[in-house]
Amino acid sequence: MDAAQLVAQHETLVGGRYNWDTIWQEVKDLVWPHGGDFTVETSPGERRAGRQYDMTNALALDKFAAVLESLLTPRQQRFHFLRPTLKELENDLDSAIYFEELTNLLF
Repeated sequence: MDAAQLVAQHETLVGGRYNWDTIWQEVKDLVWPHGGDFTVETSPGERRAGRQYDMTNALALDKFAAVLESLLTPRQQRFHFLRPTLKELENDLDSAIYFEELTNLLF
């Protein structure tokens, strides 16, 4: 793939998510007004909490993020492991030991 094809693919993908960007911007304005923007640009110091009328959404966001983290990354068990990408190394004992040690280092 050359640079022109990559740019064309990127523009196609950006166009495909345009409708989602507007929805995500609206949700962001209500839940986390000080976060990053999707479709608008704000100046430094500009008031951003104009559509948020109380903190219920922002407080719920922190709790929701904590629940997702605990579900996706359990504390007491391994939730991922490393393995070789080459087929010929999958049955190699030395490789298995090496990747097991690397996985242990991550935890």
